[in-house]
Amino acid sequence: MSFYKTYLESLWFNYIESSDNIALRLTLLMCVWHEIVTIPRILPYIAIDFIPWFKQFKIQQAKTTSKADYWTLIKHSFVSRLFSGIIYPVTVALNFSTKSVFPEVSEIILSLIFFVVVQDFLYYFMHRALHWGPLYKHIHKKHHEFTHSNVLVSEYSTTAEALCVAFEFFFGPAVLSYFRGMHVIQLLLWFAVRIIQSIDCHSGYDFPWSLHHYIPVWAGAEFHDYHHSAFVGNYGSFFRFWYIVINIDM
Repeated sequence: MSFYKTYLESLWFNYIESSDNIALRLTLLMCVWHEIVTIPRILPYIAIDFIPWFKQFKIQQAKTTSKADYWTLIKHSFVSRLFSGIIYPVTVALNFSTKSVFPEVSEIILSLIFFVVVQDFLYYFMHRALHWGPLYKHIHKKHHEFTHSNVLVSEYSTTAEALCVAFEFFFGPAVLSYFRGMHVIQLLLWFAVRIIQSIDCHSGYDFPWSLHHYIPVWAGAEFHDYHHSAFVGNYGSFFRFWYIVINIDM
């Protein structure tokens, strides 16, 4: 592990720390990283939409995503890429380290667990709030134009909702950075975790190997697909347990 850590630190030094334009390099890195994480995760789900055998695992089997809908979602996904442009201003504002000395693997794992719990807590209450009349109409309704899940719907939202999502995403890292310090590499890995989770829960498929079958408190696609079909309930992101903790029925 130390070999790989040293190798990655060397790459980071050559590409980021020794650069005369860290802002540009970090922004480009975030853009490339977004595609490295997103494309391999999205393409298989899009492909199986056109393979009849997989329909047995589709949650809402009577509903399909038309070519026109796919085109709408793809066009919007390009807009969401603008999110990558804020990486450097946020890094400066929240005092993330860009040095070529990475945290230990154990520290990274613990930070990711912390980010997941914090984000899920904030997401539950903010998502629930966005289903209140005026907020739903002006902020969240666009995301619910699709009453069935599709991987590309994960990024389909208004600018205002995207800002809410960004707040939830950065809040945990901001807290960690303030009290303990944090490296940008932790943010990049957290970004990957959040993208993968969001894509999976919008997949519209419930496979026998889906994680919620083995971890009962995990939300997953089956949990979130109900939210899209019913427009209410199941507000959680990663987990189901906030309903138990605060004693509110699904």
